[in-house]
Amino acid sequence: MKKKSYSTTLVNSCLLLAGIIFLCYFKNENVLAIVAQILGLVFIIPSLVYLCLVGINHNDKRDSTDLLGIFPAVGGLCFGIVLLLRPELFYSVIGYVFSIILIALGLFHIIYMLMSRKSMTLRAWYYALPVAITAAGLLTMFKFNGSDYRQLLVLLTGISLILAALTALLEALAQRKAACHSGASTCQDATQDTSATVKNDAANE
Repeated sequence: MKKKSYSTTLVNSCLLLAGIIFLCYFKNENVLAIVAQILGLVFIIPSLVYLCLVGINHNDKRDSTDLLGIFPAVGGLCFGIVLLLRPELFYSVIGYVFSIILIALGLFHIIYMLMSRKSMTLRAWYYALPVAITAAGLLTMFKFNGSDYRQLLVLLTGISLILAALTALLEALAQRKAACHSGASTCQDATQDTSATVKNDAANE
Protein backbone atom coordinates (compact mmCIF):
# COMPACT_ATOMS: atom_id res chain seq x y z
CA MET A 1 0.00 0.00 0.00
CA LYS A 2 2.85 2.38 0.86
CA LYS A 3 4.62 1.60 -2.43
CA LYS A 4 1.44 2.48 -4.33
CA SER A 5 1.12 5.73 -2.37
CA TYR A 6 4.76 6.62 -3.07
CA SER A 7 4.43 5.88 -6.79
CA THR A 8 1.23 7.93 -7.02
CA THR A 9 2.92 10.83 -5.23
CA LEU A 10 5.90 10.59 -7.59
CA VAL A 11 3.69 10.61 -10.68
CA ASN A 12 1.68 13.59 -9.46
CA SER A 13 4.87 15.44 -8.52
CA CYS A 14 6.21 14.86 -12.04
CA LEU A 15 2.93 16.13 -13.52
CA LEU A 16 3.12 19.25 -11.35
CA LEU A 17 6.76 19.88 -12.28
CA ALA A 18 6.08 19.35 -15.99
CA GLY A 19 3.09 21.70 -15.81
CA ILE A 20 5.15 24.44 -14.15
CA ILE A 21 7.94 24.06 -16.73
CA PHE A 22 5.44 24.28 -19.58
CA LEU A 23 3.89 27.43 -18.11
CA CYS A 24 7.31 29.02 -17.72
CA TYR A 25 8.36 28.33 -21.31
CA PHE A 26 5.11 28.32 -23.28
CA LYS A 27 6.10 31.57 -25.07
CA ASN A 28 9.29 29.99 -26.32
CA GLU A 29 8.76 29.07 -29.97
CA ASN A 30 11.19 26.18 -29.68
CA VAL A 31 9.49 24.48 -26.72
CA LEU A 32 7.99 21.70 -28.87
CA ALA A 33 11.39 21.16 -30.48
CA ILE A 34 12.89 20.77 -27.01
CA VAL A 35 10.15 18.27 -26.07
CA ALA A 36 10.78 16.31 -29.28
CA GLN A 37 14.52 16.27 -28.64
CA ILE A 38 13.98 15.03 -25.09
CA LEU A 39 11.80 12.24 -26.47
CA GLY A 40 14.58 11.50 -28.97
CA LEU A 41 17.06 11.06 -26.13
CA VAL A 42 14.54 8.80 -24.38
CA PHE A 43 14.68 6.52 -27.43
CA ILE A 44 18.41 6.86 -28.12
CA ILE A 45 19.84 6.18 -24.65
CA PRO A 46 18.09 2.83 -23.94
CA SER A 47 18.73 1.67 -27.51
CA LEU A 48 22.44 2.44 -27.26
CA VAL A 49 22.69 0.76 -23.87
CA TYR A 50 20.95 -2.34 -25.21
CA LEU A 51 23.15 -2.50 -28.32
CA CYS A 52 26.28 -2.13 -26.18
CA LEU A 53 25.11 -4.95 -23.93
CA VAL A 54 24.39 -7.11 -26.97
CA GLY A 55 27.90 -6.40 -28.27
CA ILE A 56 29.46 -7.32 -24.92
CA ASN A 57 27.44 -10.54 -24.69
CA HIS A 58 28.28 -11.38 -28.30
CA ASN A 59 31.99 -11.30 -27.48
CA ASP A 60 31.34 -13.65 -24.59
CA LYS A 61 31.07 -17.10 -26.19
CA ARG A 62 29.23 -18.45 -23.17
CA ASP A 63 26.16 -16.30 -23.95
CA SER A 64 23.99 -16.47 -27.04
CA THR A 65 23.26 -13.24 -28.91
CA ASP A 66 19.64 -12.02 -28.95
CA LEU A 67 19.42 -11.14 -32.63
CA LEU A 68 15.67 -10.47 -32.54
CA GLY A 69 16.14 -7.77 -29.91
CA ILE A 70 18.59 -5.89 -32.14
CA PHE A 71 15.95 -4.83 -34.69
CA PRO A 72 13.69 -2.83 -32.33
CA ALA A 73 16.79 -1.34 -30.70
CA VAL A 74 18.12 -0.16 -34.07
CA GLY A 75 14.66 1.13 -34.97
CA GLY A 76 14.41 3.02 -31.69
CA LEU A 77 17.89 4.44 -32.22
CA CYS A 78 17.05 5.66 -35.73
CA PHE A 79 13.74 7.13 -34.61
CA GLY A 80 15.45 8.90 -31.73
CA ILE A 81 18.09 10.38 -34.04
CA VAL A 82 15.38 11.71 -36.38
CA LEU A 83 13.54 13.24 -33.40
CA LEU A 84 16.78 14.82 -32.26
CA LEU A 85 17.80 16.23 -35.67
CA ARG A 86 14.40 17.05 -37.23
CA PRO A 87 11.97 17.74 -34.36
CA GLU A 88 9.75 19.95 -36.55
CA LEU A 89 8.53 16.84 -38.38
CA PHE A 90 6.78 15.64 -35.22
CA TYR A 91 5.02 18.79 -34.01
CA SER A 92 1.59 17.51 -35.03
CA VAL A 93 2.28 14.08 -33.52
CA ILE A 94 3.34 15.66 -30.23
CA GLY A 95 0.17 17.75 -30.28
CA TYR A 96 -1.98 14.63 -30.61
CA VAL A 97 0.02 12.89 -27.87
CA PHE A 98 -0.57 15.82 -25.50
CA SER A 99 -4.27 15.83 -26.39
CA ILE A 100 -4.65 12.11 -25.72
CA ILE A 101 -2.78 12.41 -22.40
CA LEU A 102 -5.03 15.26 -21.22
CA ILE A 103 -8.23 13.50 -22.26
CA ALA A 104 -7.10 10.28 -20.56
CA LEU A 105 -6.16 12.16 -17.36
CA GLY A 106 -9.48 14.00 -17.26
CA LEU A 107 -11.59 10.90 -17.90
CA PHE A 108 -9.61 8.90 -15.36
CA HIS A 109 -10.30 11.40 -12.58
CA ILE A 110 -13.97 11.76 -13.56
CA ILE A 111 -14.51 7.99 -13.47
CA TYR A 112 -12.55 7.67 -10.21
CA MET A 113 -14.64 10.37 -8.55
CA LEU A 114 -17.91 8.84 -9.74
CA MET A 115 -16.89 5.40 -8.46
CA SER A 116 -15.68 6.81 -5.11
CA ARG A 117 -18.52 9.24 -4.37
CA LYS A 118 -20.18 6.79 -1.95
CA SER A 119 -17.04 6.08 0.05
CA MET A 120 -15.83 9.69 0.40
CA THR A 121 -17.31 13.16 0.35
CA LEU A 122 -16.54 15.07 -2.86
CA ARG A 123 -17.73 18.62 -3.40
CA ALA A 124 -19.39 19.50 -6.68
CA TRP A 125 -16.62 21.82 -7.83
CA TYR A 126 -14.11 18.97 -7.61
CA TYR A 127 -15.62 17.59 -10.81
CA ALA A 128 -14.95 20.87 -12.63
CA LEU A 129 -11.19 20.23 -12.58
CA PRO A 130 -11.12 16.94 -14.57
CA VAL A 131 -13.84 18.27 -16.86
CA ALA A 132 -11.62 21.26 -17.63
CA ILE A 133 -8.67 18.93 -18.28
CA THR A 134 -10.75 16.86 -20.71
CA ALA A 135 -12.01 19.99 -22.45
CA ALA A 136 -8.43 21.25 -22.83
CA GLY A 137 -7.45 17.93 -24.40
CA LEU A 138 -10.31 18.15 -26.88
CA LEU A 139 -9.46 21.77 -27.67
CA THR A 140 -5.81 21.02 -28.41
CA MET A 141 -6.87 18.49 -31.03
CA PHE A 142 -7.96 21.35 -33.26
CA LYS A 143 -4.97 22.49 -35.29
CA PHE A 144 -4.06 26.11 -35.86
CA ASN A 145 -1.29 27.56 -37.98
CA GLY A 146 2.05 28.91 -36.83
CA SER A 147 3.53 29.47 -33.42
CA ASP A 148 0.19 30.54 -31.92
CA TYR A 149 -0.98 26.94 -31.91
CA ARG A 150 2.24 25.71 -30.34
CA GLN A 151 2.03 28.33 -27.58
CA LEU A 152 -1.64 27.50 -26.93
CA LEU A 153 -0.88 23.78 -26.89
CA VAL A 154 1.93 24.15 -24.36
CA LEU A 155 -0.05 26.64 -22.25
CA LEU A 156 -3.15 24.43 -22.03
CA THR A 157 -1.04 21.36 -21.39
CA GLY A 158 0.83 23.08 -18.56
CA ILE A 159 -2.36 24.32 -16.91
CA SER A 160 -4.02 20.92 -17.29
CA LEU A 161 -1.08 19.03 -15.79
CA ILE A 162 -1.16 21.33 -12.74
CA LEU A 163 -4.94 20.82 -12.46
CA ALA A 164 -4.42 17.06 -12.66
CA ALA A 165 -1.94 17.18 -9.77
CA LEU A 166 -4.35 19.39 -7.78
CA THR A 167 -7.22 16.98 -8.50
CA ALA A 168 -5.16 14.05 -7.25
CA LEU A 169 -4.33 16.02 -4.08
CA LEU A 170 -8.01 16.79 -3.43
CA GLU A 171 -8.91 13.13 -3.97
CA ALA A 172 -6.21 12.02 -1.54
CA LEU A 173 -7.40 14.51 1.10
CA ALA A 174 -11.02 13.39 0.68
CA GLN A 175 -9.97 9.74 0.91
CA ARG A 176 -7.93 10.41 4.04
CA LYS A 177 -10.81 12.31 5.62
CA ALA A 178 -13.18 9.45 4.85
CA ALA A 179 -10.73 6.96 6.38
CA CYS A 180 -10.45 9.07 9.54
CA HIS A 181 -14.24 9.25 9.87
CA SER A 182 -14.49 5.51 9.29
CA GLY A 183 -11.86 4.83 11.95
CA ALA A 184 -13.55 7.19 14.41
CA SER A 185 -16.94 5.56 13.90
CA THR A 186 -15.38 2.12 14.34
CA CYS A 187 -13.78 3.22 17.61
CA GLN A 188 -17.08 4.74 18.75
CA ASP A 189 -18.98 1.54 17.96
CA ALA A 190 -16.38 -0.50 19.83
CA THR A 191 -16.67 1.83 22.84
CA GLN A 192 -20.45 1.55 22.82
CA ASP A 193 -20.26 -2.24 22.61
CA THR A 194 -17.82 -2.32 25.53
CA SER A 195 -20.06 -0.04 27.61
CA ALA A 196 -23.08 -2.19 26.86
CA THR A 197 -21.18 -5.33 27.84
CA VAL A 198 -20.10 -3.76 31.14
CA LYS A 199 -23.65 -2.69 31.91
CA ASN A 200 -25.01 -6.16 31.16
CA ASP A 201 -22.37 -7.76 33.40
CA ALA A 202 -23.20 -5.33 36.19
CA ALA A 203 -26.93 -6.06 35.85
CA ASN A 204 -26.35 -9.81 35.95
CA GLU A 205 -24.34 -9.48 39.12
